[in-house]
Amino acid sequence: MSLGVTLACMLALASSPAARADGDPASDYLYGQAAYFPYQPAITAADQGKIGKALADGRSHGYQLKVAIIASPVDLGSVPEMFGKPQAYADFLDREILAFHRGDLLVVMPGGFGVAGPNAAKAKKALQGAQTASAAPGPLGKAAIDGIIRVAKAAGHPIKTQSSSGTGPDKSGGGGAWIAIVIAAGAVLAVAGALGARRRSGTGEEAA
Repeated sequence: MSLGVTLACMLALASSPAARADGDPASDYLYGQAAYFPYQPAITAADQGKIGKALADGRSHGYQLKVAIIASPVDLGSVPEMFGKPQAYADFLDREILAFHRGDLLVVMPGGFGVAGPNAAKAKKALQGAQTASAAPGPLGKAAIDGIIRVAKAAGHPIKTQSSSGTGPDKSGGGGAWIAIVIAAGAVLAVAGALGARRRSGTGEEAA
């Protein structure tokens, strides 16, 4: 990647909702992403891929659903007190993203789900009996997939059940992808800076 392309990426990140990261992170990431994935513990790549495919399948049939997977209070930013209260946070997050999303919202937390949006009443009934046992990546990821399938079906948009094989993470997904981009761009800029300093040093020695 050239230095010019890297700088362009950095400028795009600086102007993106993810880069602003004020308040709760999910409200920023969901501006341009279908799902927010927690920082730690991270959802497995296979489950991220299944979640991305499930959401894409729903969109292809006209169903707009965004998902926020919250594994710890860290994922709630300025509202950590909402951890363990998935429905309260779903209502809060729904208001945060209302300006750019009028579809359904699913929040997945250890121990439960929260839903908001036009089909919230149907979704709540569909999620009865579904549980998220812990904050471990496996249970949370699988619970999110199950929740997406239940909520979409309740809204009248059944989607394909994802196979256990899975693939890589959804490229339109959440937090981890942005962090990787920032780290990579920073590394390239650091290398470019070091090379520039070396050239300047060499020029100075020749002049002397």
